[in-house]
Amino acid sequence: MPRVFSMTNKDAIRSMAVAIQTPGIVLSREKTDRHGNVVKPGRQPLGLPVLLWGPPGVAKTAFVSMIARELGYHLVTVLASLREPSDFLGLPLPKHDRATGATEVKMAPPDWAIELNIQSDNPRPAEVGQAMVEDPPGSGHFRPAKRALLFLDEFTTAPKSVQAALLRVVHERVVGDMELNANVAVIAAANPPYMSPGGEALEPPTANRFIHLDWKPLERDVWADYIEGKPATVQIPRIPDRPVFDFFWGRTAPVGAGFIRSFGQTAALDEKKIGKVSDEYRQYAPLFNMPDYRRFKMIGKKASDGFDPTELAWPSPRSWELALRAAAGTMAAQAEDVTTAMMCGSIGAPLCKQFAVYVKNADLKPPEHYVEGNADPKFGSVRMDQMSVMLTQIANFGLQPDKANATVEWLWSYADVNRPQDGWPLNQYDMTLAPQYERWRDDPERGAVMAEKNPTAHATIVGAWNSLEQRVRSQEKGVLAGVGF
Repeated sequence: MPRVFSMTNKDAIRSMAVAIQTPGIVLSREKTDRHGNVVKPGRQPLGLPVLLWGPPGVAKTAFVSMIARELGYHLVTVLASLREPSDFLGLPLPKHDRATGATEVKMAPPDWAIELNIQSDNPRPAEVGQAMVEDPPGSGHFRPAKRALLFLDEFTTAPKSVQAALLRVVHERVVGDMELNANVAVIAAANPPYMSPGGEALEPPTANRFIHLDWKPLERDVWADYIEGKPATVQIPRIPDRPVFDFFWGRTAPVGAGFIRSFGQTAALDEKKIGKVSDEYRQYAPLFNMPDYRRFKMIGKKASDGFDPTELAWPSPRSWELALRAAAGTMAAQAEDVTTAMMCGSIGAPLCKQFAVYVKNADLKPPEHYVEGNADPKFGSVRMDQMSVMLTQIANFGLQPDKANATVEWLWSYADVNRPQDGWPLNQYDMTLAPQYERWRDDPERGAVMAEKNPTAHATIVGAWNSLEQRVRSQEKGVLAGVGF
């Protein structure tokens, strides 16, 4: 089967560097505080899980080590093929509680997991992935952050029971009963099953948790330089100390949501490229496209078929979020040359290509261009879904500490109900702008983080948006009164 998308080793190196620095999905776990109250603290782990595919003996491990060294990560390598499920689920260990006299069984983590936590920080969400952390919190004293990288090698030679045990490690960052620190990232590597002794094809739930990247045999010059010990010439992207979620909420998430809303359920599926779609999920395809299980299990089983890692990537709500956060990471690292590689490795190349066409046709400028007067929103000539994406991006741009007042003024200048052809209708506020304000005020990933990190900036933003909310509602009352309501 011809490849729909192809990447170079340079793309893979830069993609891995972006992935391990990009904060992942926020996890909420129920805990009981010292007063007995049940709380759900937000926890934002570092890194988007990557699975690097390539033949044996082509320096996958060496280049993962190089990336860790360049970015200052402590590297811990675990050979999945030599482990048992208990190495990831933990070993049962009785623990006696002196206060109550009760004995309970805890699942003790292995040494490699303990080493990861010793060599990494578990900072507050506002500091995840940053070069410096405040230690102790509130002291005003900063030190270099400690970050660690878990490298799971020989992934496809691990038995199915081990692969299943690894799902919790990769996605939830939990080993036994111990949570890995937020500053721990994960990369796995594998040979195509037909190249692996006893190689197992991935199950769809496992494949759906990774960004799949391709690694080829080294070019001759790179190979020769590697033998001579010369440093790699690939520029390793670095994400500066600014929150990646500003790019996620402000740019990539609104565009992704616009694409999902506008993409018809009856869109034609090219099943020659993506294989037969299960009838059970046909109504959801291609945005959610659980591949035909029998065909999926054969990917990478025969050398004559060729092997393209992006065939293992399929779209689901989880992999869509991976893809859009990866795109945000490439923006923050100024490495947008690998945006397509990371998105295709998350949701699959066919849909990734269609998404790229949507972005191009939407002709959306960066939100700061509109607010600063360097771009015309052309509200009178754009579709409603395009207007929604545009306003969401602009609203989220305004949630940055020093952009709130200017953005609110810009938004209000177009909230002219008497000339709807030049501005945006009031129902657009309820659909697009109000939810952004509510999310900022209440969402732990943004509102609570900013309130903790910069209370003055948070108060400024909330105040500016309160003003906009009041002015819009006042205008709305006037309109309704004028038409007899």
